[in-house]
Amino acid sequence: MKPDWRKIELENPGLAVRSACFLGEGWTSRAYLVNNELDPDYDFMYLFLDFGQAFVKEVARRYGHPDLEQLGIKLRYFGLVDQIDTILYGEGQALEGQTDTAWRRLKQLLQSNGFLSIQRAATKNKSARLD
Repeated sequence: MKPDWRKIELENPGLAVRSACFLGEGWTSRAYLVNNELDPDYDFMYLFLDFGQAFVKEVARRYGHPDLEQLGIKLRYFGLVDQIDTILYGEGQALEGQTDTAWRRLKQLLQSNGFLSIQRAATKNKSARLD
């Protein structure tokens, strides 16, 4: 299924889709590289994870970000994906303690968004149990 780029342009003021390259897909979404550019809002994700949404909102406001509500939505998504990536693919690559931090952050993000709570199972393979 190909995205309706006109609808996406209407939902994202200032975006004019000139090119799109399929990157991959998840359970319920697909990712595209649009106009050969990455989303500049992704840079705020690390501040969001380390200092919280209120701090990022203030920094973004001072930088004149055009849509703070949309930024918040993106950052929660980016944060979730980043933590899941660290958990799934960090074995042998992540710094010491980084995977444990990713589990803690993932739990916090899911709970703060009203999604499922997640508990870390006490198993050797560090699998998770979703409640």
